[in-house]
Amino acid sequence: GKLEGRHEEALEIARELKKEGLAIDFIAKTTKLSIKEIEVL
Repeated sequence: GKLEGRHEEALEIARELKKEGLAIDFIAKTTKLSIKEIEVL
């Protein structure tokens, strides 16, 4: 549902931020994703 869509959107944003070379802890804070989720992107 709606929550899943938001999660996908957060993952997409995190992917872009990571590509730009931003720190994983900053991405986690910004997207509310876990550091583990971001590391696997």
